[in-house]
Amino acid sequence: MRIKLTLNLATDRRNGSMLPLRYQKNLLAGIGALLREVEKEWDSANEIITTVHRRRLKLLTFSHLMLPFGGWRIEEDRIKLLSNQLGLVLNIYTKLPEEKVAKLFENQMLRIYDANSRAAFWVSKVKLLNESVEDETMEFKTLSPLVMSRKDNDFDDVVVSPTDSTFEKSVVNNLLEKYAEAYKNIPNDWLSYPYKLEVVPDTVKPRKVYIKTENPSQSLISGYDCKFKLHAPKELLKFGLQSGFGKKNSMGFGCVEAIQ
Repeated sequence: MRIKLTLNLATDRRNGSMLPLRYQKNLLAGIGALLREVEKEWDSANEIITTVHRRRLKLLTFSHLMLPFGGWRIEEDRIKLLSNQLGLVLNIYTKLPEEKVAKLFENQMLRIYDANSRAAFWVSKVKLLNESVEDETMEFKTLSPLVMSRKDNDFDDVVVSPTDSTFEKSVVNNLLEKYAEAYKNIPNDWLSYPYKLEVVPDTVKPRKVYIKTENPSQSLISGYDCKFKLHAPKELLKFGLQSGFGKKNSMGFGCVEAIQ
């Protein structure tokens, strides 16, 4: 399920209009609280988010905050919101009825805050986004940085750039591993499938995101924004579209949209 939330700034005295400049950790906490409220309204024992219980792998991801042009300005280490409306895309892999789940987000609150500032938003509109996969080749654009890494000879994580020769293999293997964990197996013909990933070179932009700003030396995550084309089985393409590409998806990385 892919939904776009339209968020309106709450303007009462309890809420402000400032965001931390490095808001990823705070947005992650806010989305977690939002999803818990949505879960409370779901009349079922099933979780909305499909979860792999052995590793608690959450099959979801989300975009950066979509602020309108001219709708913000930077003030020291804060973002001052000049617009009372912004957007957010949530990609959630779920087996539950999408229309019913999406409706549960209506009029919910999303709060983003830290020790120095806060902002609260109410969900004014929920739109289900197209998930149709008609072909085995699709072009994607990242809505949040794609994070990919591999182990070196000392078993340390080494960032894999979209321009690296191992990027295709790393992304495909990571996607297959997540699919196998979710479904317990993968179709045999997928193992010999002729996967092909092409990155549009002039779209590659490195992004560094702090998740825990109080200890940046251990929490700086390197990722990349880019456009890429992937040839893969339709079901696997849809799985990546719903749950994210690369690593650290549930922390808000690897969210994509299809380029029509």
